[in-house]
Amino acid sequence: MTQARGYAVTRGEITRIENLYTDYFERLRDGVAITISKPDCRVTIKFDERQSRTFVLGPQVILVLGAQSDYILQPQLEPAKSAAPKS
Repeated sequence: MTQARGYAVTRGEITRIENLYTDYFERLRDGVAITISKPDCRVTIKFDERQSRTFVLGPQVILVLGAQSDYILQPQLEPAKSAAPKS
């Protein structure tokens, strides 16, 4: 998993999607991007011939189903900024 502009990115081949609800999808040149809109969406992604993992995902997660690779983009919370001390 890597970081990219506020997202944790997982790359592989999505082999199964269960309980997917979406209010938004966008066609791409070589695939489609789908934004999950309800919790408890189960997505299984295969990394290689022997490794796979199932994620339970929720709103604002983006699935990218592409011709060469698939991606799961999970938004990352930004650390809270501390207020400057008053003098």
